[in-house]
Amino acid sequence: MLITYLNLLALTICILGYTALFKRLIFYKVNLKIYNIDFIYGYSLLISISILLNFFLPLKHITLIFLILGYIFFFYFLLKKFYVINFVTLLLVCFFLIFISHGNGISYDSQLYHLQTIQLNNNYKTIFGIGNLQPHYGMNSSWHSFLGLINYNYKNVNLIYLANISLFALFINELFFKNFDINKRLSNAFLALSILYIFSYSYFHPYGNGTILNNLGSPEADTVSMVFFILALYLFLLNIESKTINHFYLFSLSIFLIITIKISYIGIFLFFIYIIYNKNKNYYFNKINFFILISTLLWFVKSIFLTGCLIFPIKQSCIKTSWSMNFDSVESYSKIIQSFARDTPLRAKFTDFDFTLNSYQWVIPWFKEYFLNTEFLYISFLIIIINIIILLVIFFFKNYNNNINIENTYFFVIVILFLNLIIWMRAPEIRFGYGSIISLVSLLSAMILIKFKLKMINKFFYYIVILLSF
Repeated sequence: MLITYLNLLALTICILGYTALFKRLIFYKVNLKIYNIDFIYGYSLLISISILLNFFLPLKHITLIFLILGYIFFFYFLLKKFYVINFVTLLLVCFFLIFISHGNGISYDSQLYHLQTIQLNNNYKTIFGIGNLQPHYGMNSSWHSFLGLINYNYKNVNLIYLANISLFALFINELFFKNFDINKRLSNAFLALSILYIFSYSYFHPYGNGTILNNLGSPEADTVSMVFFILALYLFLLNIESKTINHFYLFSLSIFLIITIKISYIGIFLFFIYIIYNKNKNYYFNKINFFILISTLLWFVKSIFLTGCLIFPIKQSCIKTSWSMNFDSVESYSKIIQSFARDTPLRAKFTDFDFTLNSYQWVIPWFKEYFLNTEFLYISFLIIIINIIILLVIFFFKNYNNNINIENTYFFVIVILFLNLIIWMRAPEIRFGYGSIISLVSLLSAMILIKFKLKMINKFFYYIVILLSF
């Protein structure tokens, strides 16, 4: 376990090194400070570089070089005192996550296709028409490109198995900064309750660490996209509250990461449209948006190389080339993914598209045999319903008490989250909806919490609750 822990620290240090480098290139200030939340810069830079370089060479040829450079950048900026990060809590959180995940096996999906895709990125240049061999090879997740870049073994520990643990550690460590006050800022309350909800669910789940934290140590994309989804909403709220350019940059990058990692979260783009609509022209033309534009184009080009489709497996986005997948095969794969998720756990009718896709016959069996038997779903939606009732009562009394106020923006956020759930219903499996569901539960709860402003609910109280749950 010690070797695994040291490898995790090495990977986290590398990511923070590229974080500082990228932020320095963007802002280019002598007295620049690197905060914990800035780790999104590091992931964005590494993901974009991995997509670009994989067009020209197998990523295994540059893995060691990029790791060493990451360490050099980290210690250079550390000596310059650029980092404003609670490294003590980061070390402790890393150890805790390694401790609880050390016995986790590799998830089934990781063994089925994630590892194969990572190896393709690591051992070969981007392969034209690879989706013709197996349709799942055509799933163009930018996280697979990143894992292909860090696919490196040290002392029989591969860094790809530590990638999502490192992300979780930095995500959790965002709680431990000076001005964290969940009574005054909705963003802080939302982040705190999101993390608490994840660990509460994992604690009470009867199997291992629960369906979310059981994935720690697996090279997969479901929990990764969940974390970035929660972070995107957290940064959206920060943009509403503080309106700093750094928060906008991080928010924009998180939108890019979510959509390119898991296209099923495409609804998150509505938050970006809202922010852009309410900002001045300086938010349109800047280095970050240019970087995102180029990176997105690279992601689209890679998708076309793999399958002939801009967005696989959407048939309407496919173009005819000499290496393209057969359009009927693309459509068939898309239908199987949706149908499989809509069927009951026995999967007896997932090939019957008339039942799962061309009618609503699947809804009642799915509700009875999947929804009501999946604790995460029915508990989450029960909390959502209760919170909505409480908020409606608060809204009703708004006219009688001027001290009670709920901003219209927050209602807009709730509507977008529900729209994301409607998109999720196209393939309603819990792992595809973690981000949307947890965000909705936590946001509604946070809205109620900050309205009552309980004095006992402060950061010290919350830290004690987190430590007890750990």
